[in-house]
Amino acid sequence: MDALTATMGLKDFLDSNKEIYTDNINWQKQPNMVKLKFTPKQFQAFRDACHVFDLLSSDPRFTDFVRSVFGDVKVPTISKQLVQPIVDAPTKIPLKLPRRANSTRSTESHFTAPKQATDACRELYSAINDPSGIKFKHDISSGITCVTDVRMMLTKYISENNLKTELGTVLDDFIMGLAAGALHKHRQSIPVVNGTYIIPTGNRKIMSDIIQEVTLGRRDEDNEA
Repeated sequence: MDALTATMGLKDFLDSNKEIYTDNINWQKQPNMVKLKFTPKQFQAFRDACHVFDLLSSDPRFTDFVRSVFGDVKVPTISKQLVQPIVDAPTKIPLKLPRRANSTRSTESHFTAPKQATDACRELYSAINDPSGIKFKHDISSGITCVTDVRMMLTKYISENNLKTELGTVLDDFIMGLAAGALHKHRQSIPVVNGTYIIPTGNRKIMSDIIQEVTLGRRDEDNEA
């Protein structure tokens, strides 16, 4: 079995041992995509399981274990045929906002388009004392958010912690850790008042970049001098 597995790879080995029935899929109507349906709770469980598998596969012992089961499988084969398909699966599921009744045009915009919730987004949600007062566009418990939802959460956090002053918005340790890239990018425009960093009143660009980073994750250009 070891020599056979090393020759044909994991995919062929699995296909030869278990048949997956796809008779219910109409390949003529959707030849390029297979759609999966999840409830919000099921999708969250699926996404969390993929994340756990990502952590497990990063352990050096993982490759040794796989090879102990399947034989002398090449490391790139394990990554390409086993790890990547599972870890990347949640990012391949298309997300679309439903259209309103009797509407022929999509109401989706850059600000409301669904995005996978980042770790920073989840941290912001957890830091809010009373999120029930926010009218979210998406259900963050299912791992989905958008720019508008993050903006509302950040506004709520600032309000709950009394960070709004006459001079501007105080940057506490939590916000500074949440969007370090955006704040580094605008460091020359953020004054220090009595030992506290403050976003000057009227400077919307800094706050906008903080929201973008929390929503989409840290970008390379945020590290540029």
